[in-house]
Amino acid sequence: MKNLLKITLITAAMAVASVSQATTVRGNAACWGDNNRQDISCQALTDEFLLSLRDATKTEVVKAMGVEGRAIKPDSLCRGVTCSDELHFISNYSRGTHWGAGDINFLFDQNGRVSLIFGSIDPPNGEGRAASFIWNADLLPAGCSDLPHSLLESCDKI
Repeated sequence: MKNLLKITLITAAMAVASVSQATTVRGNAACWGDNNRQDISCQALTDEFLLSLRDATKTEVVKAMGVEGRAIKPDSLCRGVTCSDELHFISNYSRGTHWGAGDINFLFDQNGRVSLIFGSIDPPNGEGRAASFIWNADLLPAGCSDLPHSLLESCDKI
């Protein structure tokens, strides 16, 4: 019985730690120790992460990026109508030593949901060609990505 209780407590502690890590804010302070820039995140821009934000709300995007982001062109269009909101982020993930750093934009439709994600992810150490990433709710089932090992179609082929 003691062993079962011990295992249960350890499992519970691991679950709490896992949830804590998942909700850790990854703002600019995590990369540079400076939280003044609310458009700079340390979140890695990967296919999996970006695709997880399809149809997300602005609040969900901000929470996932760990910073508020910066508003972009108020006259942009989503699905043929004025967007309800647009956000731009810069990622300093790994200070640019691995794939995942770059610029990413989120456009929100009239219902406040992400309808377009697009950006450019820098190559490690700035050596080589940047990777494009595009997901558009109007162009389902998938978007495109030039990130290495992506399961999405290459943006060069579209």
